[in-house]
Amino acid sequence: MRNFIYKTRKALWPKLVILCYHRIENYMSDPVKITVSNNNFLKQINFLKEFANIIKPDQLFESLKKRKNLPRRSVLLTFDDGYSSYKQTMDLLLKESISAIFFISLRKEKYWWDILTKILFENQDVEKFNCNKINNLLDEIGYHFKIEERISPKLMDTLCKWSVSDKTFPFNRNKAFYFLAKEMEDIDPYKKNKMLDIVTSLSNEKRNFSYLLKKKLIEYHTIGCHTINHYNLSKLSYENQKKEIELGKKELESLIGSQVELFAYPFGNRYHYNFDTLEIVKRNFNFAFSNFEGLVHKDSNIYEIPRFLVRDWDIDNFVLNIKRFFKH
Repeated sequence: MRNFIYKTRKALWPKLVILCYHRIENYMSDPVKITVSNNNFLKQINFLKEFANIIKPDQLFESLKKRKNLPRRSVLLTFDDGYSSYKQTMDLLLKESISAIFFISLRKEKYWWDILTKILFENQDVEKFNCNKINNLLDEIGYHFKIEERISPKLMDTLCKWSVSDKTFPFNRNKAFYFLAKEMEDIDPYKKNKMLDIVTSLSNEKRNFSYLLKKKLIEYHTIGCHTINHYNLSKLSYENQKKEIELGKKELESLIGSQVELFAYPFGNRYHYNFDTLEIVKRNFNFAFSNFEGLVHKDSNIYEIPRFLVRDWDIDNFVLNIKRFFKH
């Protein structure tokens, strides 16, 4: 009977939708569908201000610590990965009086998916040297086809609009991205891995974290850890998971000059971390965020807080999805 009463009351508790964004900027191609254009983001924010109660991170923490209900239709914004466009995003949200959580991975080299996107989709021509590197890599891992060195201007739109969720490959470049992505997510980078080394060597660009030195922005928003390199933690040994998580926390705290109490699992589904991960995270952080769908309430697991991933939806699709999230 007590269990029935608890479940009945729980069903009536106000629920929180936590939105998970990644990168906010205009883009040419985004095969992994994690970027939201500037225009769509502005429209999404304006809708949320009218439709929902956009809460501050501290309101969530107080609710979970003290088991207090949040206002109805509560929404919290979070951002993963640590892109250089965060400076503009932080500035915009500050002007709108919206405080968000930004989870930062301090990897110095660009992410492999960003390197491959730029080479395969954002240029008509792939340099001969890079083309040979990619073709040789594909051959070594069992995919015997070659990418196009040149795509005509008329076909670039078809190439760029493709995503990994599509079931067809208009060009070998799309096919190459799909199969390389499939292999890359499952590797243990701490074991000598030629594939990761080759993909990383395709770009000399370094990531920029200068926004973390903007004291006004860092004090207004909340900064969380997202490991050092954004690896799939479930593929790593206990010691290497510990290194990724604890070193990520230490370096981030040193950079921003304050304690980091929040963590977000890279990739974030349940199969991307394990019991070892949870043990290490619980020793180092007060709260941890996942990336599987679910509403948050005052009795939610504080080390597997669910979130809803936001895509580059126009306002009509965004409204439909927000309403769907609240019915989850």
